[in-house]
Amino acid sequence: MCPVQFGIWEITIDLLSSFGSLKFLNDIYSISLEAKYTDDDGERASANLLAYASFTPSNRHIQVTTSTKSPRVGEYIIFHVRADYYVEQFSYLIMSKGIILLSGVEEMPASIKTFAVSLSSEMAPTATIVVYDIAREGEVVADSLMFPVDGISKNNFTVMLNNKKDKTGETIEVIVKGQPGTYVGLSAVDHVLHNMRTGSDLSPAEVLEKMNTFDENRNSTLTFSWKSRG
Repeated sequence: MCPVQFGIWEITIDLLSSFGSLKFLNDIYSISLEAKYTDDDGERASANLLAYASFTPSNRHIQVTTSTKSPRVGEYIIFHVRADYYVEQFSYLIMSKGIILLSGVEEMPASIKTFAVSLSSEMAPTATIVVYDIAREGEVVADSLMFPVDGISKNNFTVMLNNKKDKTGETIEVIVKGQPGTYVGLSAVDHVLHNMRTGSDLSPAEVLEKMNTFDENRNSTLTFSWKSRG
């Protein structure tokens, strides 16, 4: 099980060790994965994933990955760029919600280059980095990676209620404690309506799901949601 996120399993597939030769790997166009799970109560779940191999007519490849498990606004995300051919320098750009937020050029003295990028609130909830190089004969070799950015839990705060300050009982004091500059929105509903579960409440999951619709879904990140069985 993944040590960072409970309920998530990570697996690594080494095709080179399985086939033993790069010649066989060049003939692979796609790989299909199927996962099945059965819990202690006999409930079953399954999922499928179809991954396609990258294509390049000149057999030149460039790849971008990240080793940052939980990117957060105000912190740095670490990217690793690999290439199987000589690259003097490569260009990159980061965009979110259809807007280019950052671009730059990095020198590549070896076959792998590691660099860090500061995460801003404009990158939440998801952003995409595109890495490209113009190789010989004018061929554009590129790769992209879409990564999540946690912008909701940037500033932690607490809310307390004090109903003893006003002796008449007509008003109540709301005490919010957090970091300076934090924007906190409050909403109050009647206790009876709250117990009816009308579906008008906002949750972090609903906010993220709505914000994810601002981007195109052609190459989205893998998402998961917890659902109650009750």
